[in-house]
Amino acid sequence: MEVLNLCWPRYHVAAAIRIACALVSVPTAIFFARATPPIAPDIRNFLEVLASAQQQRDDARGALDASETLAMERKQAAKELATVNKQLHSVMDSISECILQIGHDWRIIYGNRQAIITLPDFCVGADFWSCFPALRDSLAERRLQTVMTTRSEEKYDNYYEPYNLWHRVYAFPTDDGISIFFFDITEEKKLNESLTAERLLKERHIESLSHMAGGLAHEISNPLGIIHARASNLQEAAEGENPPSANDVRLACINIVRTSDRAIRILRGLRGLSREASKDPMFLADILLICDECIELQQSRFDRHNIEMRISVNPNIPLLLCREVQIGQVVSNLLNNAFDAIVQSSPEECWISLVVEQKDGHAVISVTDSGPGISHSVRDHLMEPFFTTKGIRLGMGVGLSLSRAIAIDHGGALVLSEDTQCTCFQLILPIPAQNEESTRQMQEAR
Repeated sequence: MEVLNLCWPRYHVAAAIRIACALVSVPTAIFFARATPPIAPDIRNFLEVLASAQQQRDDARGALDASETLAMERKQAAKELATVNKQLHSVMDSISECILQIGHDWRIIYGNRQAIITLPDFCVGADFWSCFPALRDSLAERRLQTVMTTRSEEKYDNYYEPYNLWHRVYAFPTDDGISIFFFDITEEKKLNESLTAERLLKERHIESLSHMAGGLAHEISNPLGIIHARASNLQEAAEGENPPSANDVRLACINIVRTSDRAIRILRGLRGLSREASKDPMFLADILLICDECIELQQSRFDRHNIEMRISVNPNIPLLLCREVQIGQVVSNLLNNAFDAIVQSSPEECWISLVVEQKDGHAVISVTDSGPGISHSVRDHLMEPFFTTKGIRLGMGVGLSLSRAIAIDHGGALVLSEDTQCTCFQLILPIPAQNEESTRQMQEAR
């Protein structure tokens, strides 16, 4: 109406309309004045509910924002954890030790790269005992069970037969089960066993020398006495009125040379028995001379115990390519064992047989004794290190194992013969291809 008045003034109409609106508003105001008090509480409740809903919406929005922030933080933390795990696995895969993580149910949870390479039966998710059944009922199982149950640490060395390996094992409890760290110590074990065997062999040499000390003094004193007597006779004859004839001098000199040669062989055998020769080069040597020196070295012991020495040799055996001292040690060890077998059992007949023959391109040295023999229950263990059938303080169980190692190093073998009821060890050595030089050396040596 105000706009209309601007264009076409009709003020009396506008005043009439305003008066009419005022009259109509009076009853409406009276109606709302009377209706408002009863619905005021409902309005108030409605406003409170509306305010509460708004607060809940605000809280929900705040919680949503917080959860989104938390989810982002968790996602970032998971990403950082994955990075750390990746770096940790990279470090564990780079080390040379094997690492296994075992759960409380003995399932394999994790294995590093070295474990995958080293253990053919390894499988993540598989049962640990199913992957390595040879550990059942072993020291390793008892140690690992102890770690799992008592939550204590364990360290031990374990031999795993399927792999033919020694491992040094460290086991630690973890929240998920146990962690196992282990690495190969097979070479270390072999080296320690070798050093121990060498030490015991030297002790065995000293022991053998102590047994032969009395006889050696006798064996050396006899040749020296003979040489002294022959030389004294020649001196007396030369100083007398009738000088000795050339034939008498020749015979006396022959006797002196033969006797001195015997003393030299005894001393050479003693030197060979007492020294380490594993690093010596191999040369062509006369096996008959080696055996003769070994017998000379122990003959007095055999005589004192009334042990008959039976010798049978093939004089046409060629020279052998070998370490002369080591072969002498093997033959001496076989003679020592034969002697001990007879002395401990006291059989009715006391004899030791040494036979040297040629078979299928090999020289075979057989040492047999009249002792009680070796039972079948121990035959398979005779060549094992530290296994012995001798009484206390009579043997350390290293002689045969090292003798066998020497024989194998020479391309031969040391075996226990099955063809006789008596104990018979055979040292088998290859004969090199014959040539004129080796034949000439053999003839000169003999």
